[in-house]
Amino acid sequence: MLKTILIICTLALLSHSAFSQMLQPSASGENYVDERGLRQGPWRVINPPGEGMNFEGQFIDGVPHGRFRHFDAFDRTSVIMDYSRDGHFVQATFFHPNGTIRATGFYLERLRDSTWEIFNPEGILIERLNFLDGMRHGLSELFGRNGELIESTEWYRNLRNGRWWQRTEQGGEQWTTYRMNLSHGLYEAFFADGQLFISGHHEYGLRQGEWLFYHETGLLDRVMTFENHRLIRKLIAIHVQGEDILIDADSVGYMHTNGRIVEIKMLDGTQHRPEQTFAQLVRSFDTERFFLATPQFLAPFRLFHSLEILTDDDYYDEVEAQTEFVNFTRRPPTDTTPVEDQRALLRLTIPTPYDVIVDGETIQLIRSSTDSDPVVPAPPPTRRRR
Repeated sequence: MLKTILIICTLALLSHSAFSQMLQPSASGENYVDERGLRQGPWRVINPPGEGMNFEGQFIDGVPHGRFRHFDAFDRTSVIMDYSRDGHFVQATFFHPNGTIRATGFYLERLRDSTWEIFNPEGILIERLNFLDGMRHGLSELFGRNGELIESTEWYRNLRNGRWWQRTEQGGEQWTTYRMNLSHGLYEAFFADGQLFISGHHEYGLRQGEWLFYHETGLLDRVMTFENHRLIRKLIAIHVQGEDILIDADSVGYMHTNGRIVEIKMLDGTQHRPEQTFAQLVRSFDTERFFLATPQFLAPFRLFHSLEILTDDDYYDEVEAQTEFVNFTRRPPTDTTPVEDQRALLRLTIPTPYDVIVDGETIQLIRSSTDSDPVVPAPPPTRRRR
């Protein structure tokens, strides 16, 4: 223990001696500290790796003056700081290890101020920011690899406030406005060709009222109504004999296709034969609310509680899961089914005249429980060992 203390004291004395030597002017007049303890004249400091930045520059009465250069262990310039005479205002230039400019900007009282520009190692501008008192204030812009503008945001003291615009990955664009960091007002999104995709309103960050969604062709796809960001109604736009008809998604019993003929059956018994293809209509329905049983059949579905896989001994214990339109009930396999081929089967009951049985593991249609079911049966499933 005493030996350890002696070593620590010796290192401390050596460090103090080295520091004292650093404060003394060198033969070239560098690193001078006057009787008031203020640094004066030219300074050059080289620290051990990981113990501070290396720099060289000029001090007047302890205040940095003129150009300061910061460099790494390989003497590569990392930062150049140009100080005003009083030292309160600094123009800074940062560099990548390859020597290209990494960032340029200003400091006022050690806080970022005015316009800053950020560059990648190839020298391409990737971001332009504005600051006030160290906070984002004014317009910020983000650029792509080719220098094209991909996002712009208006800020007020670190809060989004004003117009926001962004280029999407698909080549389209979207925009809205912010009020004190919350989206507020009209929101619009566009396809790559400029065709309107989505239009709706925010109120202090919450979706409110009707939101309209369109196909790339310009035809209306669906209308979703929100109340304090909660979806309260969804209308699907179908086209019948050249006219747009809005149907309530919650009132749809099922949709199926026979060739090119698509039929939508409502819970009240009414039927529609829209002109859109089955694939186009499937995209219009919420996948959380509707279940694609086969490539030709769509039924309402929302599962609120997960179904656990039962052991062989539990097959006769009936288990149900609460859903909006669907009740899943496990049923036991037939006695003749080999044990290694037994699978957990679920009975899918939907508010239509049809009752289908699905595989609880793959959630795909196995067969219809009625011969009159218009659903086109899927191919027989491959047997799997449990």
